[in-house]
Amino acid sequence: MESVFGMLIIIGVVTGSFSNKLANEKGYNPQLWFLGGLFFNIIALIAIAGLPKKDLDEEKLKREQNRIDKVMRETAKKSGF
Repeated sequence: MESVFGMLIIIGVVTGSFSNKLANEKGYNPQLWFLGGLFFNIIALIAIAGLPKKDLDEEKLKREQNRIDKVMRETAKKSGF
């Protein structure tokens, strides 16, 4: 019984580590995915492997464009356009 419990812990840590690594590479929260891999094992690993990679550069570009648009609208209101 003790060896089964020990084996489950080892499997959890291994799948948690792989889930952590994949989540970090794809732009997701690695700590949460480690816990997912620790408790849900192969299910969490399959889930993070199936998620798309977040395009962080595109998100930054959208935020910057929204900021520029906001400044342009405020400037247009002040100048009377």
